Amino acid sequence: MSKQKLVLVITKGNWGGAQKYVYEMATNIDASRFEVSVVHGWGDILPKKLNESQVRTTRVPGLGRDVNILKDISVFFSLFKFFRKERPDIVHLNSSKIGGIGALAARLAGVRKIFFTVHGFAFNEDRPWWQRKIIGFLSWFSIILTTHVICISKQEYERAAQWPFLQSKLHLIYNGIVTPHFLPKEEARTTLSSILNTSGFFKDTFVVGTIGELTKNKGYVYALEAIKNIPHVKYLIIGGGDQKNELKKYIADHNLSDKVILAGFLKDASSFLRAFDLFLLPSLKEGMPYVILEAGLAEIPVVTTSVGGITEMIDDTGYVIAPRDSQAIQSAILKVMTDHTMATTKSTELRERIERLFTVDNMLKQTMKLYDNTV
Repeated sequence: MSKQKLVLVITKGNWGGAQKYVYEMATNIDASRFEVSVVHGWGDILPKKLNESQVRTTRVPGLGRDVNILKDISVFFSLFKFFRKERPDIVHLNSSKIGGIGALAARLAGVRKIFFTVHGFAFNEDRPWWQRKIIGFLSWFSIILTTHVICISKQEYERAAQWPFLQSKLHLIYNGIVTPHFLPKEEARTTLSSILNTSGFFKDTFVVGTIGELTKNKGYVYALEAIKNIPHVKYLIIGGGDQKNELKKYIADHNLSDKVILAGFLKDASSFLRAFDLFLLPSLKEGMPYVILEAGLAEIPVVTTSVGGITEMIDDTGYVIAPRDSQAIQSAILKVMTDHTMATTKSTELRERIERLFTVDNMLKQTMKLYDNTV
């Protein structure tokens, strides 16, 4: 039996949740059945990781997250030409921006199987109401152009199911993860201290950590507001992004330079998770964040917000709070600090839950079943 040609398409080539999904799909799918390639836009981290795993990648110039009519038209024609040349059996789109452009290009190029994985609808972001309405319509139209849509959380599935003409296209498949390599706590702290050229940051203190892009959707300002009011607590954020300068100014204006470090992007950041006493993800908008799965597998307490599919991931095995609530973040951190037995119990239960429900094998089996059954 000849291999099926599968093209995974992602808006950006940086390293976030959607990129991890594409990476896990591309590097773990059955190579005897699928010939896989990845198309991406701006960013070098994802293609570098994929190339190291012998996965072919193609960059589309001009493809980025922001809307730019001229660039988006150019991206459309680039994708159309690529699909016409490659003749893939399956095109699998990832992220809202590429969903509409990619689905239309694939349709016109004659691709029969067009999948779209929703990694969190963009209209859930903090935007003016009229922008959310427009984005909502474009999201619906993107889904109309596809043959199947994979929702990674029940919340997104139920939201999409309310729209007309979509019910038969929708499928709920949770993200899956391969357990990362974690450095032991002291080794992780020593290595981070060396990388960051800082001594004493981890000494005699309770360390809260976050791994994620520096964007407003992550809610870092609310975390900083909470951290500044808790004595003997420090905060380390690993990740780069366009909010870096704004966060640096906040840290300087509130005299938090001794309590907070912006570490920037670090390769294999998940390996350092056990350096933290608590993992915090104060997001305002999420889909099904891989970093929660990684923190859970590292078996450290998790404090996070009730957005996207997070409550489905954690259930009652973590500390889930409302978004945009610095006081709630502060209270949750203090609970972890004062009740070690409860924190340890929750951490163990979260690891067991992830190992049971959120495996790459489960994700791949369900996705490949859809690939095979799609006419």
